[in-house]
Amino acid sequence: MNLSEAELRIIARIRKGQRAWRWGRWPVLITSFACTVTFAYALFQLYDRFQKGRDDMLSIANLACYSGVYFGICMMSWCMTVWTLCRWNGDHMTKLLLRLLEEHENPNS
Repeated sequence: MNLSEAELRIIARIRKGQRAWRWGRWPVLITSFACTVTFAYALFQLYDRFQKGRDDMLSIANLACYSGVYFGICMMSWCMTVWTLCRWNGDHMTKLLLRLLEEHENPNS
């Protein structure tokens, strides 16, 4: 099987991405977990402030404006945490593809 120059560049880019994920998964995991905790805390503080009987207009406006945003960011960061944990060892299909290409290029090894 002869690969074109563009296909070889794509394969090199995929290999580089797989190597970078070994080091990149930690910052992604820490950042997404920190965002989840921070925005969950902010969301609970917002609801706690509203539940304590402070029915002034500022509390109601803050609850109306920011609760959806806080909840959305919290859910997105939680999904990123789960995605990172699910792909902790990299994408299995990509690893299989690269392994098959290496075995095809070097049949004796």
